[in-house]
Amino acid sequence: MALTKVTYPLIAGEHNSPDNFSGTDAQKLQAAIDYSIANGYQSIFVDRLYDITGSTLTIDKGIIYTEGANNFARKRITFNGSGTGEIRKKDTGFMFSASARAGDIAFDNITFSGNVEVAFPTIVSGLNCFDCDKLIRIATTNCTFRNLDYVWYQDGSVTTNMQSVKSVNDTYTKNNVILHFNEAWDIVFDGGLMEDGGKFLSCVGLTSAIRNLIVNNGCTIEGMTGTAIELNCVHSGTKIVNSYFEANQNHIQMNRYNYGVSICRNSFFGRGNIPAGDSIRCIDVAVGDFPIIVDGNVTTETNANTTLIYIDESSAYNVDGRNLIGNNDTLGATLVNVSDRYIDMVSIGTGLQNRWATYVPTLAWTGATPTGVSTAFWYKQIGTTVFIKVKISATDGNDATGMTMTLPLVPKFTNKNIYVPVYQRIGGSVSTKFLYVRDDNVNNDVTWVDMGTATSGQTFLTTFELSYEIE
Repeated sequence: MALTKVTYPLIAGEHNSPDNFSGTDAQKLQAAIDYSIANGYQSIFVDRLYDITGSTLTIDKGIIYTEGANNFARKRITFNGSGTGEIRKKDTGFMFSASARAGDIAFDNITFSGNVEVAFPTIVSGLNCFDCDKLIRIATTNCTFRNLDYVWYQDGSVTTNMQSVKSVNDTYTKNNVILHFNEAWDIVFDGGLMEDGGKFLSCVGLTSAIRNLIVNNGCTIEGMTGTAIELNCVHSGTKIVNSYFEANQNHIQMNRYNYGVSICRNSFFGRGNIPAGDSIRCIDVAVGDFPIIVDGNVTTETNANTTLIYIDESSAYNVDGRNLIGNNDTLGATLVNVSDRYIDMVSIGTGLQNRWATYVPTLAWTGATPTGVSTAFWYKQIGTTVFIKVKISATDGNDATGMTMTLPLVPKFTNKNIYVPVYQRIGGSVSTKFLYVRDDNVNNDVTWVDMGTATSGQTFLTTFELSYEIE
């Protein structure tokens, strides 16, 4: 619906209130916007509920404001609210857009609402707040967004990117998706509350990209029915730090190309009773060329179906990255699903750096496979050195003549084959054998030089300690 823009001069000394103009609520707001742009960008005061259903407000101020020859100064149009300041729209379309690219817009202490008369998850499809294909450099502070399909929306159909979104101490509740993009630059959420919705962040698809996303300073992301932060696209400079996640279907998923990503000092809590066969992945990432730092995170979920850090091997695209999985903490949940070649430095434990952790190796026997095999394996990493302690036993050697054993972390390629003595007992006979780490970039395991024969009908035991480098 096209709006008839009516403009009335303000009485000297009055605030720029939409109620200084005539018409419907939408016409009054539009007139206040147009007046502000034409008269030095006076602040617009929104102090009651304005229902703009059937309309979209356009902010046609351009991207720059020319002030004198060769002097460009961007001037911001500001909307100031109060405890009762609210803008509501109940039908499909954007609340705010522009005829052409426009920027430098600020909102403070205003509520933006959709059809609040129906209960979530019922949402008016296509009822979006900001058209971020047209509007850039938008800042919101202490605002509330509720019952919207998308709050910040850009799909690349008009222009190439969403740009410079700053959301500080805002509250988002009962929205389908808070921020959706095809390509985005410089997106900051600082200290906000995102609760009881579908998703916090999502992208159009695998070819999407986001650069310099920051979620910081006590953001609370809670009660999302989907994955809260779903960035299965190219992204760089992403920082998700000092935030709290609770009761989301899953919390963070980044299974695409990650460049310089930091996920640090966040707290994760699960969904309470997790159905059998279901699971939660707090941090689900692919790793590769450029570093990912996952450090200082904690989950208080005790359900074993919860994994704090899930490394998606199927999406890993380069094994030579420099990734750090640091001092993360978990109670009863799984800390990390894999510890392999995709991670260069790992400090795995239950909150104490360099604590001994358990590992279940894969054993490959030659000659025959003993009966009743059991293993006890501990390891820890200090810097780039991995220390392991191993005990392998069997109730019947079955005439096995050799064995190899996988390692928790891939050794650095040296191909040195340094021999390590091994205590070995077959029945009541004790001997010393030798093994070495095959760090030849092919096998990456431990193998015996000459294990001898684990005699059939006799018990078998071997135990040893060793260390090796991973970088």
